[in-house]
Amino acid sequence: MKLILILLLISPTLFAQKKITDALQYHVPFNTLIMGNWKLTDVEVVDGFNVVSDTNRFKSQKKRNNNITITADSIYSQRDTTLRFYVRNQNFSYKIQYDSIMCSNYLKLYAGERRKLREVESYEIIKCAIDELVLKSYQFFDNGLDLTSISIVYTFRKNGVSTDQF
Repeated sequence: MKLILILLLISPTLFAQKKITDALQYHVPFNTLIMGNWKLTDVEVVDGFNVVSDTNRFKSQKKRNNNITITADSIYSQRDTTLRFYVRNQNFSYKIQYDSIMCSNYLKLYAGERRKLREVESYEIIKCAIDELVLKSYQFFDNGLDLTSISIVYTFRKNGVSTDQF
């Protein structure tokens, strides 16, 4: 009788563990979606920590063409050829991490050599589809008397994929 009672108490946790491993496998194809050539199409600046309403956001003006290439282990920022002065290409290694507390994925950029790798920036991945990638970064400004925070939302479109195909 005790054995049956123990099995009944343990069985829900065994099934719960199976569902957690299934949820982790859902994030595996995410790495293949993010690879490719992306073009920055839209930048929005949002006042505050979360995107709440349309009254606290504005679209930033695009100053130059921003293209990035994402491979299996690196992100290459391609320089704008329309600029008058030379701008160096930037290369970063990256890692996609899932934050279980915030229930979201983060794209973390790293710079430096293998032994002296340092985190440069962290972006929250809002949306990753075949043709669209939306990233959000947070900036905190300490002006001495107050603390201000803004969110910057970057929207990228994949080169060579049109929305007519879907």
